[in-house]
Amino acid sequence: MNGDIKAAFDKVHADDSLKERTKAFISQKTRGYTSRPAVPTRRGLLSAVACLAIAIITGYFLYFTPTLEISVDLNPSLELSVNRFDRVIGVTCNNESAEALVASLGTNLKHMDCAGAVELLLTSDEVSGILTDGGLMTIGVIGEENAQSERILSEMEHCSAGVENAHCYFAHYEDLEHAHELGLSFGKYRALLELQALDPSFTADDITGMTMREIRDLIDALGGSATTTPEGTNSSNHGHAYGQGQGQEHGQWHGNRYGAG
Repeated sequence: MNGDIKAAFDKVHADDSLKERTKAFISQKTRGYTSRPAVPTRRGLLSAVACLAIAIITGYFLYFTPTLEISVDLNPSLELSVNRFDRVIGVTCNNESAEALVASLGTNLKHMDCAGAVELLLTSDEVSGILTDGGLMTIGVIGEENAQSERILSEMEHCSAGVENAHCYFAHYEDLEHAHELGLSFGKYRALLELQALDPSFTADDITGMTMREIRDLIDALGGSATTTPEGTNSSNHGHAYGQGQGQEHGQWHGNRYGAG
């Protein structure tokens, strides 16, 4: 029986015109997919371009949005804006000596890892010379109470661990705004509050041109180390105490590790 069926179909032949009409019909219905690859539609291309643009814009804002500031004060006073990836995305020099210091480094601090940038500052000839001569340096991590701030504060402590008269602390972003309103770096603003606790007549103008060592000596001369600093500020000290007693103000985050006095 199978042989009969095969023999019957062997007798069926399509003429050439039927073959051509069939081929044209299939090509029309499939848009020729058997002979060429599918071409992306205009709508598909626009969607892909839009997705790529969104990804680029989102990445740009994530990278260039600061999440904390690092305030470095000797008398060169400068601030490093740091993003969520711990990269320096901005350098603000608060005086001419800071501009000279940054220029002397021979490299751009922007886009460096923030710990590496601070270490470069600490080991520079100018900063090393100031500290060797008895200068005082403060390094403030200013941001939100979160894992990044805690991690960066630990890195700053590690960077300055072997540096005499270098002191680290944490403070909140809103306090930085108050400092900038007075035209001060945060380190000097913090010192001004200590001075004002001893003598309220002091103003920002009085300390703008002073080194951190000169301000500290003035505080000591007025009655020793005051403990009034911005709320939530903590410090970790190497050498002379700076801002002791602040650990109790915000111990829920830092516990006894930072600024226990």
